[in-house]
Amino acid sequence: MRLVIVVVGSPPNFLVVHFLRVLLILKLLFVFAPLLKPMSWGLISMFLLI
Repeated sequence: MRLVIVVVGSPPNFLVVHFLRVLLILKLLFVFAPLLKPMSWGLISMFLLI
């Protein structure tokens, strides 16, 4: 159990921040893509490049 707790409880902070940032970007894309259908693919490619 101690090994499991150590593995689960010690992810690097930047990975958590990156994961939350990706979730936020996906949420924004799902909100704005229907409004900007011609630009949605450009926005997705821009966010993937960043």
